Amino acid sequence: MPTLPAPATAADYAAILRDLLPKGRIWPTTGSSDSRMDLLTQALAEELARLHGRVYDVDPLTGAESGAMAESLPSSAVDTLGLWETELGLEPPDPADTTAIRQARAHARYIATGGDTAAYFIGLAAAAGVTVTIANPGFTPWKACTKACYPLYPTSAVFTWAVTGPAATTARMRYIISQLFNKYKPLHTRIVFYWV
Repeated sequence: MPTLPAPATAADYAAILRDLLPKGRIWPTTGSSDSRMDLLTQALAEELARLHGRVYDVDPLTGAESGAMAESLPSSAVDTLGLWETELGLEPPDPADTTAIRQARAHARYIATGGDTAAYFIGLAAAAGVTVTIANPGFTPWKACTKACYPLYPTSAVFTWAVTGPAATTARMRYIISQLFNKYKPLHTRIVFYWV
């Protein structure tokens, strides 16, 4: 990870804000704390410095980013995870869901754009933290003929996918995967899930 410059201090921001103010008698700024404009400038500068420092926050125990940079994606968000879920149109989380499950669900929805290949859906499940395989069982509308020909399977069986995932997948995660797949699958595709 590249080394980031040190965040600006409140004094740095106060000087920047004073330089940005228009010049004139109604904007008295002396650089000391004797005018109301300087008090306002200092208050704004302290908040800007606090927010700037928040960008670079790192968890002292794990060493992981925990600041605004981490909150900018749903896969690492903690403080804004509820906002991400609302913005992405996700259902309210189950009380038993851990932060990691919620992050995986939000990340999967965030990167989901819709696709029509098995590889896309395998990647979608992987983003949610579940390894699946997708097979087309090879149903073809063969006909059994006696005096009249009857199809063995309906023609729509050609568009059936068999999704196989690990049996250890929790019921909640199975529900999340089925919701994601059914939301983004091609309309004519039928998906059958097998958890073995």
